[in-house]
Amino acid sequence: MAVFANCFVVLDLKDLPFKEKKRVRLAITDNGGTISYVVNKQCSFVVVSCLGNLSSNRQRSARKLQVPVVGLAYLWACLEKSTLLPPAEHTLLPLTTAEDPAPSSTSRPEKQVASEERRADKQSKDPPQRQTEEKQAKNKNDANYICNHRIYSENDQDLPEFPSHFQVAKYCVFASADATDDSGDWCLVELQSAAGEKRRVFQVVRYMKKQAQVVRDQLVWCGCSEDALEVYQAMQQRLTDAQYQPRKKLPAPHRDLGSPTLGQLLLEEDLHCGSLSQEVGVFVELVWTEALGSLTSHL
Repeated sequence: MAVFANCFVVLDLKDLPFKEKKRVRLAITDNGGTISYVVNKQCSFVVVSCLGNLSSNRQRSARKLQVPVVGLAYLWACLEKSTLLPPAEHTLLPLTTAEDPAPSSTSRPEKQVASEERRADKQSKDPPQRQTEEKQAKNKNDANYICNHRIYSENDQDLPEFPSHFQVAKYCVFASADATDDSGDWCLVELQSAAGEKRRVFQVVRYMKKQAQVVRDQLVWCGCSEDALEVYQAMQQRLTDAQYQPRKKLPAPHRDLGSPTLGQLLLEEDLHCGSLSQEVGVFVELVWTEALGSLTSHL
């Protein structure tokens, strides 16, 4: 059985060269593991090249879900011994914090223990988790923030500068319930990635088209791909909550929606994925044959 079989592994290797990152990925996938990009309940463990580079969001998620955070040495040790070592015994990030120690009743009177249990039931068994949920709920209801990231508009004077040359990593299309291919409100969300001065930077942009006017009404700058993906998914959810419906593709009348980079990408997709019906194919072949015959007669 492969060493990392049935393991979902999140990698955080920001400071490693590309070739070394590829080597680590292959070490996992070639041995039965699956690369994941979000710390969730399915995640087996998180591998970091440097604990200091792990984002605060991922640290909170790892602690909350009790997901071990290990170093590269753990991977090589598992491969060297050809077995999956217990990741919890090699974790670099304590799964509990000093502010939230595990309860112990062996050294306290029963009345004190019972009183603390009642107080815990009334307030919360996990205060840090409650604070996180309250903060998330507050930001969820704040129209100026999403996933603890500020939402800018294209007219904001303090809008962070984003490179003009970027790639579109993901995009999705939404439309109002009454929209048709020629009318209605349409919306497109892009997850953009660009090379920064020291590392890649990310931006999630929402393009909204109402009454033939296109605006970039929401722009969210993110420092890492994990945060960008979280914002991208949250923006999709907000559109769904606002009764917008996902669409498989962007109709031709609305191709002005989105960035020029995406427009080029959609054009390339059409060129590579387009197909002709049999009738049209036969017609084109006949026209081509007749044209060649006419050229031959003039030679």
